Amino acid sequence: MASIVLKNFKGMVPAISPKRLPINFGQVAENCALGSGRLSPVRALAAAQLWDQATVGDLRSLYKYGSNFLFWLESEISVVRGEVPSGNDRLFYSGNGYPKQTDTVLMPSTGRPTTTADYRRLGVTPPSAALTIHGPSGTGDGVVAKTVSYYYTLVSKWSDGTEEESKPSPASAIQDIEGGEYLSLSNFVIPTLAGSGNNITHVRLYRLESGSVGGSYQLLQARPGSATATGVYDIPIASVPNSATQVYDTDGTPAGLNDNVDEQCPTEGWSPAPDNLKQLRAFHNGMFGGLSGDTFRVSEPFYWYAWDPNHKVTMAYEPVAWGSYRGMAIIATTAYPYIITGVDPESLQGEPLLYEQGCLSARGFIVTPIGVIYPSPDGLVLINEKGLVVLTKDVLEKKQWDDLPPSGFTHADLVSFYYDETYFGFWEGSAQGFSFDFTKDPYIKTIYVRTLSGDDGVVFGSDDVVFGTDNVIFGMVPLVFHDGCIDPVGDTLYLLTYLDAEYGAHGWETHTSNFLPLKFMSRKEVTEPTNFAYGLILGDQTAGKPVVMTIYGDGVQIKDRLGDDWSKSVVDENIFTLPKTSEYELTEVELVTQADVDAVILATSPDEIMDQVEALDV
Repeated sequence: MASIVLKNFKGMVPAISPKRLPINFGQVAENCALGSGRLSPVRALAAAQLWDQATVGDLRSLYKYGSNFLFWLESEISVVRGEVPSGNDRLFYSGNGYPKQTDTVLMPSTGRPTTTADYRRLGVTPPSAALTIHGPSGTGDGVVAKTVSYYYTLVSKWSDGTEEESKPSPASAIQDIEGGEYLSLSNFVIPTLAGSGNNITHVRLYRLESGSVGGSYQLLQARPGSATATGVYDIPIASVPNSATQVYDTDGTPAGLNDNVDEQCPTEGWSPAPDNLKQLRAFHNGMFGGLSGDTFRVSEPFYWYAWDPNHKVTMAYEPVAWGSYRGMAIIATTAYPYIITGVDPESLQGEPLLYEQGCLSARGFIVTPIGVIYPSPDGLVLINEKGLVVLTKDVLEKKQWDDLPPSGFTHADLVSFYYDETYFGFWEGSAQGFSFDFTKDPYIKTIYVRTLSGDDGVVFGSDDVVFGTDNVIFGMVPLVFHDGCIDPVGDTLYLLTYLDAEYGAHGWETHTSNFLPLKFMSRKEVTEPTNFAYGLILGDQTAGKPVVMTIYGDGVQIKDRLGDDWSKSVVDENIFTLPKTSEYELTEVELVTQADVDAVILATSPDEIMDQVEALDV
C-alpha cells in the first residue's frame, strides 16, 4: 500500500534537489497564489489606461499620480512625492534631463511632461553677471559715510504661494558713499522660462556696507525705475524689463542711501540640483538626496531646491542606486555598498561595507520595511542595520541565479517591486519575471506575461494555451514588460506593458472575472516501486475550468493502454482511475488549471484514497 498526498502547496527552491525538496514544495510554480496553502490561480491584469504608440512614443517609465498616470520615454525616472504645504501635490523627479518638479496645476492631462509649461527646474539658476553701479548721485558732504557692494537673487513664486530663491549673483564693485549721496544699479538679467526652466517672478537686491555686523549682505528696500518710486523688497520682473533698467538705493527725499534693510541673504552657497543628478529620493530630516557622478549629494533641510556643492560624500566606486532606510542612506555601487549617515548636510559621513556585492541594476534596487534589496552577482541581497545577507542563497545557487533571466537578457534588465510583502522582479523588454517570498520557508515563483488574443485582460502562462469552457485551447500572445509603479493610495501594482503598437498600465491581479492558468509540478516523490491506480483532486474544478493533470514515473510521462502519453482533464471531485503501467519509484505530478486546488491524492486503491481524505485538514 502506498499513497501520495499533495497539500499546503509551496513554491520552488531550485537549490535543493527535486528528490530532497521539503514536502509540498514544487519543481515548477508558475502564476500561482500560494499564501493560504491552497494552489490558486492569480487574477488576470486589467487595463487601467492604454496609449497609442504613434501618439506617445516609446514609453519606458510609469508613475501613478492621483487618478492619472505620468509617463516618460526615459527608463530610469525617480519620482518623489513632495511634503510641501499647500503644494498642489508637488512632485519631484530626475532622469529626464536636469531634475524637475511639477504639480497638478502644471501637469498636462496627457500625462507626459514635455515642455517647461509642464514642469520647473529643481532649483533656481543664479545670475552669472554682477550688477553695474551708477552714481553716486545727490550732493555729498565730503565725508565718506559708507562703503557698499551689492548683489541680487532671482525668485520664483509658485501658484500655491511657495517660493524659491537663487544663490546671489557675483558681487558688484565696491563703492564709497558720502553723506547725502545715493546710488542706482542696472544689469538685472531675467532668464526666460523656456531657456532656464525657472519661472522668475521677481528679484531681490542685497547690500553690504562697511561696519555691518559680520559683513553680511542684507535685503534692501529698493526703488525700481526712479529715485522716487515706491520702495519694495520684492522687485517684480515687470519693473526691470531689460538690463539697462536702473533700480535705486535711496531714501524718500532722496538724500542718502535707504536704511530700510531686512534679513541677511539666506541663499549663499545654494545651487540648483546638479543637472546630472539621478536617483532623486527623500532622505531624512527634510533632506532630499541623489547621485551625481561618483558622489552622494543632499539638499538643504526642507529646501528641496537648494543643493550646496560642498554637501556630498565621494565614493571610490561608481554609485548605481540608493535608498533611505532608518536614517541611513544605503548606496549600492558597482563594487562595495556604502552606508552614509548624518543628521544634516554638514555632518554627512560615509563608510563602505566590505562585501563584494555590486548592484547589477539601478531599477532592480528597492527599499522595503526590512532594508534595501538589489540584484548582485550572487543573488538578491538585503542590507539593513544588521549588515548584508544574500536573500536567495538557500533558494538559488549562484549558477541558477545566473541562469534565471530569459534568453537574451541579464540581471541588468531587472526591475524590482516590493508589493504585498513579496518581492517581484521583471526583466525589462521581456515577458517574464518572478516573485520571491522570503519571510518564511523562502521560495520563488515564475511569472510569464501573456494576454488572450483580442482580450484586454492580461493572463499568464509559459505555455501559449489557456483552457476555456469546453477545454478549448485559445491562442495567447506575449506582452512586453517595460516598467511599473505602486500606487500606495489604491494599494495596487501597475505594470507598463506593450502589445501591438499600444502601451498599457495594467493593475496586477485586478481583473474582476478572469483568472490565469497556473502550472505546478510537485517534487519527485520517492516511494517503493509502485503503480498508482487511482487519483483524486479536491478543489473547485468544473468542466469550464478543469485541472489538467500529467504524471511522470521515473522521469517519463506515463502512457495509456495504447502507449500514448497520458494526461487527465479533471472536472469534479470524484475518484478516477490511472493507467496500468510498470511500477516506478519517483513520481512527479504536474497540474495546469485556472481552478483552486486544495489537495491531490494518488493511491493504489479507492479505500486508501478515502482514508487520506478523512485525514486531510482542508
